[in-house]
Amino acid sequence: MKKAILFEGKVVIAGQVVDFRIYKIEDGGITYYTYEIEPELRDVNQMDFPRGESQMAHDLESLLFRFRIFQEGFRQIVDTRHNVNF
Repeated sequence: MKKAILFEGKVVIAGQVVDFRIYKIEDGGITYYTYEIEPELRDVNQMDFPRGESQMAHDLESLLFRFRIFQEGFRQIVDTRHNVNF
């Protein structure tokens, strides 16, 4: 598996500035993209910190669309934690 950082910067989620990375991953002839934020955030309406498939896509346009939905889902941050994958 080959993992490369395509973009690194900062974004605002529910008024909080967080670090943001987009990765390109090549694994067994399959290419996909993921994103990570640091710190991880949990909204008042979430039981746990969001992770998983919603943070992956086969092209950048789809990944950014998924991130926008993720970002718009936050209204009131109630917890943060260090992202060990960042």
